[in-house]
Amino acid sequence: MMRCPLLLSLCLLGFSCGSTPEPSTTDDTVVRYAERANQAFGRGRMDEAVRAFEQGLQRARETDDSQSIGDAAYNLGVCRFQLGEVTEATELFREALYELDRAGDSRADVFVMLAKASAFLGDPEGADALAVAVELDPRSNPTSQHLAEIAVLRGETLLEASDWSGAEIHLKQARDLATRAKDPWVEANVLGLSARLHLQRSDWEKAAIDFDNRAELLRTIGQYGAMVVSLEGAGAAWANAGAS
Repeated sequence: MMRCPLLLSLCLLGFSCGSTPEPSTTDDTVVRYAERANQAFGRGRMDEAVRAFEQGLQRARETDDSQSIGDAAYNLGVCRFQLGEVTEATELFREALYELDRAGDSRADVFVMLAKASAFLGDPEGADALAVAVELDPRSNPTSQHLAEIAVLRGETLLEASDWSGAEIHLKQARDLATRAKDPWVEANVLGLSARLHLQRSDWEKAAIDFDNRAELLRTIGQYGAMVVSLEGAGAAWANAGAS
């Protein structure tokens, strides 16, 4: 999911970003740091991956390569977000947004991440404005995956506000987009929203089925931590279904 062409697909947060971009730099040092970060991430060594991305970002800043700065800032921001450092991640995403605009590259990935960060930080209005930017910004160029993620995010925001009918509308949009995207992580996110909507309506069996199906999708792409969370949700929902 990360912009860096050398990084493994990151599907931990639901930020799938479509096709992998072409290599964005010829600077050997930046490439080496990206490779090191890629390997560390693939082995679950997040601290090591963060250090390598930090070093790559610093080198990219030194060379004033806007594409490399944007990619490295985005990658580091996603790692920071995953570690719960959302404020720090937001600053990196804003740097990435500026640099990718300077490079003339698509900014859809960054808008999606910023929208999720705003929602996480309790700013639904800001998240919605960024979601609109995914669709309308002239430098966004969103894929079906980006749009599906935004539909899920909007559905979750409305669910938090107890607007079930609004959440249902965005769930339908997300399902339609996920069918086009054909991305298992996007499909898993859609199932997560569907399960939470069923929970709000005390429809335990449907929620349990969605959680089970989500867990299976997550298993197929190796996202075992998220898979465990879904299985726990399924277990609780099946328990409630049996008690009702």
